Amino acid sequence: MSKSIKRGDKEYDQLARLKHENKKLKRQVKQLRKIIDKLDLDRYHDVKDLIDQLEKSESSKSVPNDKWKCWDCVDGVLRMHPIMRPDGEFYFRMCDVCRKRTKLKRYNGKEGE
Repeated sequence: MSKSIKRGDKEYDQLARLKHENKKLKRQVKQLRKIIDKLDLDRYHDVKDLIDQLEKSESSKSVPNDKWKCWDCVDGVLRMHPIMRPDGEFYFRMCDVCRKRTKLKRYNGKEGE
């Protein structure tokens, strides 16, 4: 004699819903793993180090360049703030006194001169 397991409609609906949800989550995990594999994390780490060095050398100057003085408060200096995005590397400059900002621009390595 074999015992057959009979499930009610409610149990079957819940089981089907959980199976569907599990399948959906597995697909999403697979997509996210592909995205992570495509990312080159070392590149972003190196760029961050380079920008930190530029900020240190910029802040070590005793007299700031007139080009980077804030035009609103005149006391502050516009410092570079990098932003890493999937579509590239960008930066903006922000005053360290009054928080005035410049437009977001693409970083090409020559900014800060």
